[in-house]
Amino acid sequence: MRRSSSNRNNSTCAASVKFISKLNISPEDDTLIPLSPQTTTTSSLVQDAAVITERERAESRPSLKTSEDAMIILLDPWMDDSSIEVLLNQIASTVISFRSADDCTNYISGIQTENIFLIISSSLNETIIPFAVRQPQVVSIYVLFTGSNEWTCDFSITKDDWPKKLSSIFYSNNRLITRLASDIELWSKRPMSMSFLKEAADEQQAAQDINREKSSFMWYQVLLEILLRMPANSAIAKSELIEECRKIYTDNIIEQEKITEFERNYTPDRAIWWYTRDSFFFRLLNKALRIKDIDVIFKFRLIIKDLHNQLKRLHSDYLRMLSESNNVNDFITVYRGQIISQQEFYRFKNNIGGFVSINSFISTSVRLELATIFAVGDRSHFGESVIFKIIIDLKIRTKPFASISHQSAFVDEDEILLSMGTVFRVDSIEMNNENNFWYITLSVGEQDDPQLKELTDHLKQEVGRVTDNLTLGNYLGDIGDYERAARYYAMPQDLPPDQIDLGTLHNNIGWLYNCKGNYRAAITNYEKALEIQQQQLPSNHIDLAATYNNIGMVYYEQDDCEAALVNLQKSLDIKQRGDLPLNNESIAITLNNIGLVYHKTGAYEKAFETYNEVLKLQKCLPETHYNLATTYTNIGAVHYHQGNYPDALVNYEKALSIRTNALHSTHPDIAKTHVNIGLAQETRGNYYEALQSYKLALEIQKNVLPEDHIDIGTTYSRLGTVYNRRREYDLALENQEKALEIYSKSLAPKHPYIATVYNNMGLVYENQGDNVKALESYEKALELYLKTVSPTHPSLAKIYDNIGRLSEQKGDYEKASMSFMTAHDISVKHLPSNHQDIKLYQMHSEIVRRKAEAALSLASPLTVNKTLTQDTKRTRKCRCCCRWTISFSRE
Repeated sequence: MRRSSSNRNNSTCAASVKFISKLNISPEDDTLIPLSPQTTTTSSLVQDAAVITERERAESRPSLKTSEDAMIILLDPWMDDSSIEVLLNQIASTVISFRSADDCTNYISGIQTENIFLIISSSLNETIIPFAVRQPQVVSIYVLFTGSNEWTCDFSITKDDWPKKLSSIFYSNNRLITRLASDIELWSKRPMSMSFLKEAADEQQAAQDINREKSSFMWYQVLLEILLRMPANSAIAKSELIEECRKIYTDNIIEQEKITEFERNYTPDRAIWWYTRDSFFFRLLNKALRIKDIDVIFKFRLIIKDLHNQLKRLHSDYLRMLSESNNVNDFITVYRGQIISQQEFYRFKNNIGGFVSINSFISTSVRLELATIFAVGDRSHFGESVIFKIIIDLKIRTKPFASISHQSAFVDEDEILLSMGTVFRVDSIEMNNENNFWYITLSVGEQDDPQLKELTDHLKQEVGRVTDNLTLGNYLGDIGDYERAARYYAMPQDLPPDQIDLGTLHNNIGWLYNCKGNYRAAITNYEKALEIQQQQLPSNHIDLAATYNNIGMVYYEQDDCEAALVNLQKSLDIKQRGDLPLNNESIAITLNNIGLVYHKTGAYEKAFETYNEVLKLQKCLPETHYNLATTYTNIGAVHYHQGNYPDALVNYEKALSIRTNALHSTHPDIAKTHVNIGLAQETRGNYYEALQSYKLALEIQKNVLPEDHIDIGTTYSRLGTVYNRRREYDLALENQEKALEIYSKSLAPKHPYIATVYNNMGLVYENQGDNVKALESYEKALELYLKTVSPTHPSLAKIYDNIGRLSEQKGDYEKASMSFMTAHDISVKHLPSNHQDIKLYQMHSEIVRRKAEAALSLASPLTVNKTLTQDTKRTRKCRCCCRWTISFSRE
């Protein structure tokens, strides 16, 4: 994952050479526009990247105007004054008016999210309120008095239940608007952007859940690091931010005026003032952080960076002020009052002693009485009223905090602002019975989980000193978000055109095509990158090594192992030259890939030697580093093919632990690891465990990969083999046919993966007693394999054994003998001398030799065939030639 960097002009982008974790691309997107280095421009290259994801972007463009926004529904049959609707539009993004009670209730019944603030005429209270209080979609109810009669409400529901949603009766529009605006503001602040992490797992928490927590925890930390170090062209960033905000507040006159004011008057030293003002900034940024809308977070990169930098400057001033005021304490205590959801409250309660990262800027006050105002009120149905008591170690240096009273839009709140991504320890939770709210005590200090801190620090280091759109695209690709990665590669960059590294950009676009399994387009871009780099860089530049590495891996995927080794060796030669700084991790990446080529050609001992060299070079990495997962996976695959299944399983499980720790839970590489574990379990006879692993892999793949992706085909094929072993033959054939359909669409007609499926289908037919179809399938598999792999490739041994077994049953002893002998000779070439397959093929050869001799001495062929069939049933062992799923190293 190490980024190679070129240093022309001292401001070039960090190069990124990715490992192959493919996503499919539709046929109409296959063709790229050829570009020459003399005429290549940023805009044309942007079009190149946009090919990948334009349709997805049009269909799934994220927006902050989502179902989580407050919706106001106004029901009044006699509403003639439209002025109230104008006012309501200023405090909610969606306002809908009804005159018919039936239409209103039908509409509410069809809404799924809990975001409705309902205003009803007092004349309809007995009709609507009994319905509305029972609807989870309705957050709060407001009765607008519209007549002279006394308001009454009589329906069969206890008073303890219905008043929680019934806010009040209002006799004027202004009072209603004031209360409604306050409630929506309080409600919108209720959800927080948080990531939790237990300091130590309890016995009931699954390791996978812990790893998922760590992955989410790091997501914001690494993203923030990228955004803060990104060189911002403030004009471009400001323009994008304004455009986004205007789209969201299209119909809101007040916010549009504020956006115009921001456009005219914003300066970096006023970032805090704008953030604390009651405006679009606070609401949109916090919501984007909460729902992980990275596209909108990116649009706010200017204000995030300006806020952080201004807070850093104020932090130094604040500490100096405390020192000059003779403050002798090492800590300060601040407070924050608010309402949080029940779910968030229980997460705090269940994480006492653990950590929480608040993934937004946090406004607090040194005045407890001020925090109490925000926590106590009559809106208990919104959630739990809490006061956060935050104890801050003044020696902390990881995240800035400072008093912002002189910069805030609210100068009288004695406000202390903490930076985005601050990590707290959850110390205690206590109930304040007098005021009916909870005290949640948090502390801020240098106390991060050591393992998490080690990995996070390493990831930050890998981001590099200079970041830009490419870096963000790299990060998204690393967590499996390939569509968004393409989007950020395609964006106009904040750097001037003469500082954009076109070679790197081509390399990254090539990697995306590689991920999608479009090797022709990938090699086109890699070769274009190489052409540009050869014109602009010295022959020993590390970026050339990275590009040769990627080209080699495309040839590897296309089963051209000779070309793969040539390019990988070029990469390794550049990296190991004496005139370059020794980079063990970068060398390890290329060595790992060379090991893969040896593996694919059946040179297992060479593969082992290479992987052991890799492990020596990776000693400097954290135990949870992603590249170690790649090495463990590849070592596991060699163990598997040598028959050391327990050792294979151990290495696969090490890889899974690392990947679930470092990646999102739905990352395709996690699915691949589950397939590997299933394969090892299946071979050991643990069919149920294997089935569960394959199903888990398929569930992940279906959620994140196109339906014709070859990895899904592989998982279907594995499911087919385990169903065959469980004697569920119909399901076995069904899954193999699904695999064949996907492979036929996505791969070349003679690809070895297709041969694998034919072999596996042959096993099912044989178990069903249809030896004719079985033999046809085995021979088809052999034919396809011989077109693409060496005649002594280790995968061929099992196919020859399968053919030999059925030939023996037919009485064709000559063909059976040749098949068994070929299987034996291939195995001896690649497997340890004590491997069970060598013994099996030798036994089969001996049995068929004896039967051939016996047949010559017998007068009745019928007797011979009957005897042979009985002996074959006793010695028969069902074998499977299967595609292994291994990992590819990246830079």
